[in-house]
Amino acid sequence: MSNEDQELLRAVREWRPPKALHPMAMTAFGVYDENGSDLPPQAMAELKAALDAYGDDLKGLAEACEGMTRFMLLLSEHYKDAPNAQKVGALLRSYAERFEPFWRKVAEAMEREGGAKLDSFKGFMGDAKDDKAHVAKVGAAPPPNSVPLSSMLQPGRPPPWAKKGPGDK
Repeated sequence: MSNEDQELLRAVREWRPPKALHPMAMTAFGVYDENGSDLPPQAMAELKAALDAYGDDLKGLAEACEGMTRFMLLLSEHYKDAPNAQKVGALLRSYAERFEPFWRKVAEAMEREGGAKLDSFKGFMGDAKDDKAHVAKVGAAPPPNSVPLSSMLQPGRPPPWAKKGPGDK
């Protein structure tokens, strides 16, 4: 495996979204506010132009899209403005193809790496070799390394209609 592959996989593994709100989120909110809490076509064109300004800077574009995602969540969850949130979501989906070459390169690096990293990735994606559903059968022994449900959750109180013993009130 080349050093370039190792650096790429390390960068993907260690990337975290910014903790601070990206300026693109505030730009989007400003456009939304200027248009009377609406995103007409000219407002969407303005937001698209702001995202297009990132050009080939995928890291900057990813961070801006993350800011736009926060704005979309604000619209849908706080303002209950589903139509405009859907417009923002459609705009963000239109940028997915720009990331395809990058993710293809990551997949190729993982194939060259092989072994445990590829298996763990396939397990995460649900393509692991041992991806069979393990259905418990009544009366069968539990699978190895399983935790009994009774040790995870304490039993609740008995229902009020349960029979009480002599001397109970």
